Amino acid sequence: MNSLTKQYIKNVKALFPILGKDEKNYLYKLQSNIEINNDELSTLEDFYKQFGYPEEVVNLYYTNTDIDYVISQIKKYKNLKRIMIVFVIGIIILLLIYNIHIYQVHQTLMDSFITDYETIIY
Repeated sequence: MNSLTKQYIKNVKALFPILGKDEKNYLYKLQSNIEINNDELSTLEDFYKQFGYPEEVVNLYYTNTDIDYVISQIKKYKNLKRIMIVFVIGIIILLLIYNIHIYQVHQTLMDSFITDYETIIY
C-alpha cells in the first residue's frame, strides 16, 4: 500500500464519528478495492476523482447503513463515554482522599518528633 492510499484511507477514516466493526470492515473493503484499482493514480486528487471525496464516501456508507445500527452505535459510544468520565472522576476523588490521608499522617509524624530538648544540670 503506497502513501497516497494510506492518506486517502486516513482522510476517510477521520470522518467517521464512530469506528465500529462494520465501519472497519467497510474501510478494509475500500482499501482492498483501491489497491486493486489504483493503476495510474499519482495524486490525491486522482483518488478523489476515481473513488470520491472522503465526505462522499462516508455519506454513501451512512446512506446504505441501517439507521437503527447507527443509533445503537451512538448510544453505546455515549454510554462508554459516560462510564469513562465517572471512572476518571472516581479515581481523582480516591487519589485526593489518599493524598489528604498521607498529609495527615505526615503532619502527625512531624508533630511527634522532638525538636527541642532541655538538659537540667544539678
